[in-house]
Amino acid sequence: MLSVITCCSITQAQPAYNYSKFDFGIAAAINKPYTDELSTDFKPSGLVNITYNQTPFINYVAELQAGELTGKSYYSDLNKRDFSTKFAMASLRGQLQAGQLFNYYNNRFLNAMKNLYISSGIGAMYTRAEVNSIVIQNNQYKTVVSRPSDYAVVIPARVGYEFKIFNYDKEPFIKVDIGYQFNYIFGDSLDGNISGSSNDSFSQFTLGIKFAVPGVATYKRPI
Repeated sequence: MLSVITCCSITQAQPAYNYSKFDFGIAAAINKPYTDELSTDFKPSGLVNITYNQTPFINYVAELQAGELTGKSYYSDLNKRDFSTKFAMASLRGQLQAGQLFNYYNNRFLNAMKNLYISSGIGAMYTRAEVNSIVIQNNQYKTVVSRPSDYAVVIPARVGYEFKIFNYDKEPFIKVDIGYQFNYIFGDSLDGNISGSSNDSFSQFTLGIKFAVPGVATYKRPI
């Protein structure tokens, strides 16, 4: 009987570490496309996301973003082209933070590494390009404008770091997210030009902030 009481007392004495099950976030990104054109630019996009936290370190992210991608050829002859592509993308990603894999408690280095993460998933992308091409008509150079649009499946692959800010109750209520994401597109029309032997892609550097949504869960160790 005494052992049962002792066991219950120990169980009750174990501290609970709380975290929010959901986060709402916004972010900004700088994007660079990789297409059939030889020169591409850095352009911005905006992102909004909702994150479900299975644990503080296993996360599932639903994200929407929209922005612009641009580029041009180097040539000054008949091959000269430039494009400006507006895009919208929706994606679902799983995210694994290092803190899920090891015990970081009482270890300063591992405690700093616990918020490093990798992430990947699947998405869908809509693009609408405006392409300016130089052609020769009636022995004169003229610029022809086309506006092709397309849909494509996207595979995002991401690495990043999440800075957690804690409230008075030692719960993470704000998260600052810094990441690099590479988006592989199952298509070749990001620049409005289907040519070459490889599909298009684009990379992103992102800076975002997430806010905890009310709805608390507990974790087994300090977050």
